[in-house]
Formats: sequence, structure tokens, C-alpha cells
Amino acid sequence: MEDVELCRRLRKQGTISLVEAAVTTSACRWLRLGILKTTLINQLCIAGFGLGIPPDTLQRWYRSRR
Repeated sequence: MEDVELCRRLRKQGTISLVEAAVTTSACRWLRLGILKTTLINQLCIAGFGLGIPPDTLQRWYRSRR
């Protein structure tokens, strides 16, 4: 969730801008679990983070749905 926290902190500093840059990432999880399940897991973790659920608990949630 470090990316979410970084965006929160940067937002307080000013406007966040998007740049046109290519990024490569693995699609393994998306292919294995599917778009809907992967999206739901990600959103659950983000919501939990926002509610103050400890990071180790969020990690267990994320990892247990492999």
C-alpha cells in the first residue's frame, strides 16, 4: 500500500500529473484470478488501508486469495 500512501502525501503537496511513460508489469495474477476477482481483492485492500487495518492483516488478505 506504499503507492497509495505516497499518492496521499503527494496530493497534500499539490497537483498530481500523469505522464505518458510506458510501464511493464506482470499479468500473471490477472490471468490466474481474472479481472473481477483481482479488482475486488485490490479494492478490498485499499478500503481496509483507508479504514486503518494493519498492513500485516492486509497482506494476509492479499496473499490468501492466490
